[in-house]
Amino acid sequence: MYTLSHLPAQDLVEVVTRGDLDADAFFEMIGKTRDLCAQTDATRVLVDHSRASVGGVPHEGIRAVADYCTLLNRVLAGGRLAVVLIADLDYGLGRVWLSYAEEMLAYESRLFRNRREAELWLLASRAKDPGDGGDTVPGGGSS
Repeated sequence: MYTLSHLPAQDLVEVVTRGDLDADAFFEMIGKTRDLCAQTDATRVLVDHSRASVGGVPHEGIRAVADYCTLLNRVLAGGRLAVVLIADLDYGLGRVWLSYAEEMLAYESRLFRNRREAELWLLASRAKDPGDGGDTVPGGGSS
């Protein structure tokens, strides 16, 4: 289960998940996130899994979710996606996802252990002019 919203004051899309997630939930969430980013021109996304578990997604599912994240390339190009994962297992699976995804993405992605750090990283990209070569470069890294 998840909620999806646009936060105009921060000009970002927020996804907050709850409960046990499977690959199908991720596919739906990614598609709807893409649609909302296209409608709002948001180039920053905060995905908060702090109240969810991704531990039920098998290895093949993680790879498929990584591939599916390329759907966001057009709407997030040069932007940022922050993922909050608190539990050790979830964070570890997030690192597996990021290792598959980062080479294919046209936006920067990072994993965070708490929401505040993720928000600060996303808002720091807002302070930079994307045309000045700031720190919003394609591809990603992990924190």
